[in-house]
Amino acid sequence: MMKVRVILFGDLKRFGESEREVEVTEPARACDVALAAGIKEPAGILMVVNGKTAPAETPVSHGDEVAFFPRVGGGAA
Repeated sequence: MMKVRVILFGDLKRFGESEREVEVTEPARACDVALAAGIKEPAGILMVVNGKTAPAETPVSHGDEVAFFPRVGGGAA
């Protein structure tokens, strides 16, 4: 098992604390970290690994930081 730091933004904070460590089994991807953090449907979430926007399949390592942002839409013409 490895530990990854998780930061939740916006409405995702309702799943728990805004910052914490989660444990995931190696090898792990950003989407695996999302599930470990309690995000049940990570497909619509913006993922940032170590400060860089990343697809859900991005590998993560022990000690990495993974942030999750809800998708934002809207705007009027």
